[in-house]
Amino acid sequence: MAVAKPIHMMVAIDLEGKLLRAELVEHHEPIVLIGIPESKIRAMTDGYVGLDIVAEAAAEGVGHDVDIISGATVTIMIIDDSVVRASIKVARALGLGGLDNSAAENGPTNVLNMEATETSDWDTLLGDGSVRRLTLDIGQINDAFAATGDPRVLSHAEEGAPDETYIDLNLALVSAPGIGLSLMGENAYNNLTEWMEEGDNAIMLAGRGLYSFKGSGYVRGGIFDRIQLVQGDISVRFRDPAPEMLELLSICSAINARTGGAFDPTIQPLWALYAERFSAGSTPSAAEIAAVNTGWQHVQFSPAELRFAKHAMALTLNGIAQGFIADKVAAFFRAEGVENVLVNTGEIMAVGTAPNGSAWPVTIANTDGEIAPLSNAAMATSAPLGTVFDPAATVGHILDPRTGQPGGQWAQVSVTATSAALADGLSTAFCLMSDAQMRGAGAAGVLDIRTIA
Repeated sequence: MAVAKPIHMMVAIDLEGKLLRAELVEHHEPIVLIGIPESKIRAMTDGYVGLDIVAEAAAEGVGHDVDIISGATVTIMIIDDSVVRASIKVARALGLGGLDNSAAENGPTNVLNMEATETSDWDTLLGDGSVRRLTLDIGQINDAFAATGDPRVLSHAEEGAPDETYIDLNLALVSAPGIGLSLMGENAYNNLTEWMEEGDNAIMLAGRGLYSFKGSGYVRGGIFDRIQLVQGDISVRFRDPAPEMLELLSICSAINARTGGAFDPTIQPLWALYAERFSAGSTPSAAEIAAVNTGWQHVQFSPAELRFAKHAMALTLNGIAQGFIADKVAAFFRAEGVENVLVNTGEIMAVGTAPNGSAWPVTIANTDGEIAPLSNAAMATSAPLGTVFDPAATVGHILDPRTGQPGGQWAQVSVTATSAALADGLSTAFCLMSDAQMRGAGAAGVLDIRTIA
């Protein structure tokens, strides 16, 4: 998951609105630190010398060519946004080159009604402009490029039928209650508003087709390099964590607090240390274990970003993701009207009943055929020695984040709960907890706990 850090630039502009110099002062971009010579970045910023900011203001910041560096596309785009739009803003504020700031001083000419909560269907939202839509097919794309008259276009025509969808892009301001409730539903909308601070807005982007608005190099937690929000001299690029990720991280927070830190996804660097040492035929030293930064209290997340408060931290969602996915699959089936289904993603979520009308019979692993009857309930099982680090199979994969040591008060723990994510997270943590500690973690959502010593 990407962690946002600023890129600091210093820019000089003359009284006529010409850019004299753009200097890269400080950055922490990994691709530049380890993959691309900084000299290439500096050479690119040197290209801004002489840029006409007045002309850029007239072209809304896109009146120039950007010298993209292969492998650092997103970084260059961010630098370009920063240099050009900040320069326009400063030039307007100081009246450089005859620019003025009267439009910004006048304020907005239209104000959205943020009190309206009436919901509408998709066609209505499209019709009244609540959802804005852009659709292009392959034929339109090829015709547009052919119209440029550049002969190189003919050898790079987009393949496919002319009427095949190239992009179908939909955009909506879902922080507006009526729009958000219509598109997201009450629960998801309320979850979104809990994260938003006063003055924040949330935008929904949804697309399909051959061309992805996310960008060819997009990874979860990264930047959408093909789309940005531009309003006057202000530009915003979008980062992701997705709403589902925020929901999952919120569940992690609740289980971490409930188990006194026994469940902690920041265990990943410690797990990696154990795996590396044991694969080399050694074991981690006490000093190495102590040097690893873990602790859920150092994780900060919001719709804008995921940030670690300490260096070299990382997350593993292996102890909860399968259960979370089972919940989502079950919710999908319910939404489609399926009343009875058994979802198995490695953890079990039982919806309704089995074909014979009884609860779904689920066999618990490593028992003599012990059956757990499930109906509208989930079960997850964890075992410290289910995966091991050492050839002797004595050092299990469930590490205690509170001590940094391999844990395991139980050979196996199975938890039945109202959600598979809860069952999954608790079964992991309960392997590290005594019977009294498990009972002390609270009964909310927990239907049954079965242990094997």
